[in-house]
Amino acid sequence: MFQAEIIGNLGRDCQFQKINGFEFYSFSVAHSVKSKSSDGQVKVETTWIDCVLTKEQGERVEKYLVKGQKVYCRGSVTVKIYKTKNNTYNAGINMRVSLLELCGSSQDQRQMQQHQTTDDFAVAQNPTAPSMNEHQEKSNEAGFNSDEQLPF
Repeated sequence: MFQAEIIGNLGRDCQFQKINGFEFYSFSVAHSVKSKSSDGQVKVETTWIDCVLTKEQGERVEKYLVKGQKVYCRGSVTVKIYKTKNNTYNAGINMRVSLLELCGSSQDQRQMQQHQTTDDFAVAQNPTAPSMNEHQEKSNEAGFNSDEQLPF
């Protein structure tokens, strides 16, 4: 199993889906990295990760997972090759999320950058939103299996 961690912003609101009898919640996370090219131009490279939560996980956090929300996710990752409408091949990154933490919205990040005087990284915490970590112990006691079958 390949595990990964990502921090990024949601590209769309979390959505409930049902495919072939499997019920789950999905959302996309954009992770962007800024760098300078040899000629001094700043370039931004964005990687999109399609994430899924089990129905039980998603029901707890769906209302907090809105476009622009900054999140930290950890989970198992798969890469899928798919054919586009233009007959070219692309790769998609998928994550089955086992840990999710809300870090603040992109607006919170812009406000922090205005007040930040060093290059240190800081994360705006959202004290009103629960993380999946808080519910993990209760879920384990209730017999919740985070490895529940999902359609990928």
